[in-house]
Amino acid sequence: MPLELITGPLVEPISLVELKNALRIDATDDDLLLTSLITAARIYIETSTGTIMINQSWAFFINKSARDQGRYSPVVNLPLSPLQSVDEVLIYEDGTGTALPVESYQIDPSSKCPRLIFTSALSLAGNAPGLSNRGLNNIEIRMTVGHAAAADDVPDDLRQAVLLLASHWYEQRSPIGPGGSFDDVPPAVHALMANHKQWRLQ
Repeated sequence: MPLELITGPLVEPISLVELKNALRIDATDDDLLLTSLITAARIYIETSTGTIMINQSWAFFINKSARDQGRYSPVVNLPLSPLQSVDEVLIYEDGTGTALPVESYQIDPSSKCPRLIFTSALSLAGNAPGLSNRGLNNIEIRMTVGHAAAADDVPDDLRQAVLLLASHWYEQRSPIGPGGSFDDVPPAVHALMANHKQWRLQ
């Protein structure tokens, strides 16, 4: 069930200045590298936990058809949190998306495992607009997820995880020699992420 980023974050959870201060860097030679490491660290942590730091818009695609009626739960576990809003639910047929009426589904915005629940039989039946027995990814759920719009409002442990991971990757750029080992993600980063991993309800 694929995810597609629609609109990324406007800022990163930590700034270039914060990272340079932590690394005690004054020169500007590596600014582009440091900026890319911040982004890479944020993406790694978001992907590992399912928790989005700065508000973003995503599309989540699922497969349902008229034949699914009675075989599948009407509950859809959304893979990213915290959920700010479900902006639109689209059903596709022949490449054209039709928006479902908002009264045909409800939202459970749990911070750990947000859910969308189809409440109308029309939403899952073959007579729903565009919902046919064919095709993959024929339902698109567009949602806004994230802890906050501003970096200062992101939980401190997540911000610290980004800072530690970006710093670690910057300091450990030398190739590994024969027989050597390299921990790409320090245990402290895993510890900081632990409380934010999304519960998987099946």
